Amino acid sequence: MRRPVLLAGSALVLVLASAIWLGWKPASLRDVLWPPGAARSAELKPPANALRLDWSSLDSRPLQNGTALPAGSCPVSNAHPPASLGVIPEPAVAINPWRLPTHRYTTIMWQLVGGPYAGPILLRGGRIGGEGPPLLGISPAPSDASDSSLPLPDGHPVRAAETDQNFFSLYTGMRLVAGPGAESWWTYVYIETPGCYFWQEDYGAGTGHLIFEAIS
Repeated sequence: MRRPVLLAGSALVLVLASAIWLGWKPASLRDVLWPPGAARSAELKPPANALRLDWSSLDSRPLQNGTALPAGSCPVSNAHPPASLGVIPEPAVAINPWRLPTHRYTTIMWQLVGGPYAGPILLRGGRIGGEGPPLLGISPAPSDASDSSLPLPDGHPVRAAETDQNFFSLYTGMRLVAGPGAESWWTYVYIETPGCYFWQEDYGAGTGHLIFEAIS
């Protein structure tokens, strides 16, 4: 009787080893193999008050940047904070947030600048003189980012994305809720086509624009 038991145990070990080799990760191994902060999208939750806010006035604002640019030009916004209230992109890795690569999931931190503000911010973007907006996905903030808050997706996902660290959805906009302890937000940015693009941020009674370039 001992020999069949040993054979069954050996077979089970072989099946588990093969499954892990092919990519399956039980919860205990996932916690070891995934980098800190690389939580799955299903485990991410937006701020508690995000769903209670009235977003109707921001949702009704159209994308306004229809700037006509000379051929071959893209006057990107500089990295200095604007005088007015708004959010600006900061690179979470060694990438210039004003000249982003295409076909990559770039991690960006959005920082509130220009003064204190508590309330909703709607972040969207578009391509100047072309079709296809930049897409945004929720990225978990590092554990030491004490002033960060998770954004809330705007609308329905338009694309699914999977990396070696995460599985998430991409959207045409994000809703950011600013307030005490929430002055920065982390997202993925994905752009399909090179060109000149803009971010539009709507908040309170104001609207701001930032121009950036996507390169191949």
